[in-house]
Order: sequence, then structure tokens, then C-alpha cells
Amino acid sequence: MLAALVVLAGFGMRAQALAKKPGSPLDERDVAILDRAPLLEGTAMMVTMALWVVGLQQTFWSAGAVPLVWLYLMMWSLLLLKGLVLPMGVLLGYRRS
Repeated sequence: MLAALVVLAGFGMRAQALAKKPGSPLDERDVAILDRAPLLEGTAMMVTMALWVVGLQQTFWSAGAVPLVWLYLMMWSLLLLKGLVLPMGVLLGYRRS
């Protein structure tokens, strides 16, 4: 999973470098879509984190503590979500324009 995030980060940095280079193959629409796509990541991650926190709090209220396995699951689900939302944001950006 971490390797996939590193690869995605590499593609993102490469796209940003291409967008800033003179004579780049990306036009203004591509640059605008690539600039807006990361905005969805933060929103999706915050909503997911809020759902996790409320759900875990309600589930384990009587126990007084959340088992560590659930916290790891929360972290990995957020990382997976981060890896999925950016490409979805790019696809939605192209679909809208």
C-alpha cells in the first residue's frame, strides 16, 4: 500500500513538473483540473475520519478504550481513500469540462 502511494506521489510530481514546463503537453484545462483534484482528497478524508471517530466512540463507549486494530484499520482506510480520490477527482474534472 505504501509503495502504491509512493508511485502515485511520483506521478503527481511528474504531472506538476510537466504543467510548469514551457511548451508542456498540458493545456490550461488540464492544469486547472490537476489543481482542483487534490481539493477533494481533504474533504473525503475528513468526512471518513469523522465517521470513523463517531462510529468507534459509539461502539466502544462501554469498554472505555478502542482496540488498536481498529485504529490501524482507520489509518489504512484513510490512506487507501487518499489513493483513490485523486484519480476520481481528475476523472470528474474531465467529465465536467
